[in-house]
Amino acid sequence: MTQNKGLKLSVIYCLFSIFLIGLDQMTKILTLKYLKGGSEVVVIPKVLTFTYVENRGVAFGMLQNKLWLLIIIAVVLISLLVILMWRIFKIMNYMKNKAGTSVFKSTKYYLLSGCIILLISGAIGNLIDRIRLGFVVDFIYVLLKNLPILPYDFPVFNVADCYVTVAGIAIVVIGLFCFNEKELDLLISCKKIPQED
Repeated sequence: MTQNKGLKLSVIYCLFSIFLIGLDQMTKILTLKYLKGGSEVVVIPKVLTFTYVENRGVAFGMLQNKLWLLIIIAVVLISLLVILMWRIFKIMNYMKNKAGTSVFKSTKYYLLSGCIILLISGAIGNLIDRIRLGFVVDFIYVLLKNLPILPYDFPVFNVADCYVTVAGIAIVVIGLFCFNEKELDLLISCKKIPQED
């Protein structure tokens, strides 16, 4: 990967992340404007409803009213993900300049970096809420308790949560089926990434 191509890829990822964060924030602005008073929008009867919930903790009600702790955790998490992205770029640069590198080997790093962009965007989206409002705006309510198979009252969530969930599942799948132990170790360890020949 040449320096110009690496810069171009970084810009594309940044623009994609800005778009994702903007989409998340737009849905929350609309939720605050139209649903805060207690209104609900039934999208699919007994399946999907848009409602208004102020989430002052994290998933499943944990860490309620621990605003500054949650902000610190989010900033640390985002920083670690940015460092991981930087390592992926370094590995991709090495792979591109290494003779005999297969398309699959480089493609899986693009997939992984796309998932990390989703994670970063979701974390930033909810962090903006915590800083701006003191809580996270949730509004998507999937009524799984009405399903005959595996009924479950799923917590209300938002678009940023969707990014994080989809990315998390995808990372597990990619990690299990696309990366070997040595590659994963290089990604998440502090080992030095090989330099170009």
